[in-house]
Amino acid sequence: MASPPAGAEPDAAAVELTADASPELADDVKALIRLVTRFTRRVRDSQEAAPEELRALLGDAGLANRHLEPLISLAMDGPASVGELAERLSLGPTTTSQLVNELHRGGLVARVEDDADRRRTIVSVLEPHRSLIEQCARLRLAPLYDALAGISPSARKDFIRTWQLVVAACER
Repeated sequence: MASPPAGAEPDAAAVELTADASPELADDVKALIRLVTRFTRRVRDSQEAAPEELRALLGDAGLANRHLEPLISLAMDGPASVGELAERLSLGPTTTSQLVNELHRGGLVARVEDDADRRRTIVSVLEPHRSLIEQCARLRLAPLYDALAGISPSARKDFIRTWQLVVAACER
């Protein structure tokens, strides 16, 4: 990252955030934030990574891109309770419940009472839509598969372990 022009005062917020870090570490953190933002936007919000048929289905149901993430999770990881889905998506239970209600009203998911615990509702993708949602997941995740396939299994393990440490630090 470039230094401020000679004679210019550094941004006060930047000074506060990096006061205890070396300039190299501060630059690395900033670079990581930019990369994570670009990555998240690409995976989560890309219109191109949703088949036209699925976008039309969402639009007809009054739903938006934000509804794709729970659909993809349910299609890839299987049915889940609202609480389990909230945990998978790192969302609050109220937000997840609202998304599930909207998806249910839109005819994309089924809600079934759990036989083992009648207080729990299990949510799943309705079968007619599963292959379309799986296709969307493949499109969105293809760049990640390509990138990880290009590095050795041990480098992948190190990469994933590093991300686990980053996420754990952020969640503290």
